[in-house]
Amino acid sequence: MYSRAIWNVSLCSDSESLSRYVKWCVVSDNEEQKCRAMSEAFSVHQIRPDIQCVQADTSEACMQMVGGGLADVTSVASLDVGDAMQRHRLIGIMAENYPSTSKDN
Repeated sequence: MYSRAIWNVSLCSDSESLSRYVKWCVVSDNEEQKCRAMSEAFSVHQIRPDIQCVQADTSEACMQMVGGGLADVTSVASLDVGDAMQRHRLIGIMAENYPSTSKDN
């Protein structure tokens, strides 16, 4: 379950018995590149736990992997958040906002 995975992530720095990395599930080459860049940045700045990128074919597959304990974290589109919470019992831990490109602002 996602909440368990997030709970384990919060304990990683306090216990040798828990994983020293977070498995981040991605679905595209672009997401894989972003994940690897974040992993490298964590390493350079000695931020723990380390990030291990794992790839699946679809967002649904990533949600299933997190729900099944095969991955710890995934990104989902805003339209899929309800599905992630209801069908897979996942919880959100962060959101990404993009600046508006509208001329009305």
